[in-house]
Amino acid sequence: MASPAPPDPVPFRPAAPPAFARLPEAEPLVSVLMRTRDRPSLLARALASVAAQTAPPREVIVVNDSGDAAAVEAVVAAAADAGPRTLPVRVLHLSPSRGRAGAAEAARAAASGPLLALFDDDDTWEPEFLAAAEARLRAPEDGTRLAGTVSHWRVVWERIAPDGTAIRLEESLARPAGSRRVALDEVMRGRNFAPCATVLRAEAVARAGGWDPDHVVGGDWALHMRVLALGDLAIIPRPLANWHRRREIAPGSSPLANATSEPAAYQAFEGELHTGLLRAALAEAPWLAGPLLLATRTAALVATRDMELRRELQAVRAALGDGLADRLAAIEARLAALEKVVAAASPAPRAPAASGALAGDLGVDGG
Repeated sequence: MASPAPPDPVPFRPAAPPAFARLPEAEPLVSVLMRTRDRPSLLARALASVAAQTAPPREVIVVNDSGDAAAVEAVVAAAADAGPRTLPVRVLHLSPSRGRAGAAEAARAAASGPLLALFDDDDTWEPEFLAAAEARLRAPEDGTRLAGTVSHWRVVWERIAPDGTAIRLEESLARPAGSRRVALDEVMRGRNFAPCATVLRAEAVARAGGWDPDHVVGGDWALHMRVLALGDLAIIPRPLANWHRRREIAPGSSPLANATSEPAAYQAFEGELHTGLLRAALAEAPWLAGPLLLATRTAALVATRDMELRRELQAVRAALGDGLADRLAAIEARLAALEKVVAAASPAPRAPAASGALAGDLGVDGG
């Protein structure tokens, strides 16, 4: 009996992300979700940045995470009418504190826009940020396939003066991993992007489950991965967001410090997150156990060999450096000895008879 013919090869095709709802054309789209706590001067700067947008937001939801309510209300009241148009701001006061992820989720629950922009109180935008995101997500060719956008951004290091003024010290450009779309595998490996550079579809965030309030650290990173599993994030290749950092203030020592925990906390969170992802994958597809084990062992072998090669390279560099130093010392010694021989063999110089004779010998006019 003849064996059955092999199936026809199926050409590789990237999996198309699901389609999202088409965005309305003639209305503000973005709900700005702003977390704050006892940083009134920075909050005022952030609200001024939102008010300066060429495409106005649908609303700004300021979540005061158990900070001074009166100070927040005063800043919001001053900022609402300070720009070229009235800024639609609502304030949510939380008590007790729900943390960064919990505050973001409280803002999302109150938002009505089809697009969400998480924007902490210490960051700023360039005036075209919201307009660029809306235009990209409205693009007729692929806008409905996009779960959001991420622009390039600036990392701005600053110092806060005693009067609350922010003094810029230095800045650098940064961009997400990928060319036209954010690369999910790079984000999973820890190369996250700045939340303030991101605009997400509310529909995609809802499908992804929103921010997990149990995430004390890494909540934005975890959400970004879940959203990327649902659809692409288009990269806007312009630095339209500013991620402000203050290195001289230790985390937890002042409200002006960046909301950054110790690296050990992020490492622990990363381990827990990866374990959870693997556990969920194995529950859905137990047959992945073999390939995952093989991939894990391969990665471990590659990492071990990489470390060995780096050590060998360091040893070669050290040996080469020592050899070069010895050779240079020998050459310098030989040059010094040669100079002594030349000096001993050279006749003593004669003093010129007269300045005029010397000038005449050199062919230079005297006088």
